[in-house]
Amino acid sequence: MKIRNILCWLSLTLIVNSCIGDDDIDNTPKLGLLKKVEDLFGGTVYGSTELSYDKDHRLISWKEFIENFATLTYDVTYNEEVVTSITQTYHRFNPPNETFSVVDYDVSYQNNEIILSEQNSVNKMVFETTDGYVDSFKIYWGDNNEYVDESVFKRDANNNIDSTFNYTTNQSDTHLLIWNYAYSDFDTDAKLNSAFNMVYNFSFSLYRPLIGAVLNLKISKDTPLRSSYSDGHGTYREENITAKMLEYEYGLLKNISFEFVQYPENDYQLELSYY
Repeated sequence: MKIRNILCWLSLTLIVNSCIGDDDIDNTPKLGLLKKVEDLFGGTVYGSTELSYDKDHRLISWKEFIENFATLTYDVTYNEEVVTSITQTYHRFNPPNETFSVVDYDVSYQNNEIILSEQNSVNKMVFETTDGYVDSFKIYWGDNNEYVDESVFKRDANNNIDSTFNYTTNQSDTHLLIWNYAYSDFDTDAKLNSAFNMVYNFSFSLYRPLIGAVLNLKISKDTPLRSSYSDGHGTYREENITAKMLEYEYGLLKNISFEFVQYPENDYQLELSYY
């Protein structure tokens, strides 16, 4: 009798499950943690980033896909709530799944600086911070760290990003201005991590926004929707990138579009999904 009851229960379960369609599955985000960001051009995905978390909701890894070219994977190690190391693995698609490079960073903290030092190298990245906001980001490289690339962040009294300045070192100049951006038109509703603001991301900074995100660093209190551009050669564009928040679902931003003033006919978007 028990076996018969079990078989009846299994049959009923299979019948019920066979009637559940895709529309019946509950895909409501339970945690609100960012899961995936897809970069679209003309409706076609050309890149994406996938994020993973541990049981304590800490970001422990992310993978950046570059269409038909490569993936960059970052794995994070914690000591309690403090990030102690980050490993960057670079895979190329051709040859298939080739591991091109692996870089291990040790993370240390000194006053207002967070330092990522490459193991077996003098190269390093340095974040200078104030109250959890990034003031500058420097990349030191070369045999004796003689080269320094730097992004400097300026914010207003409300901690909204005002401008960024990007500098480099070459054979003849140090602290040479490459380009800078000014930001405006802030959205107070979109509580995006600075790592995924499209106006900032497409400002071609030297900064590594996802590394900053895992270190709980912020760029701006609110989200800028417009930027202007100038460079060291005198080029200036008053309107460089303009963004629109297109869709929210369950209170979470799902879709963003943005436009380069140079290419108004192109359709760029970000689509976001959540755990």
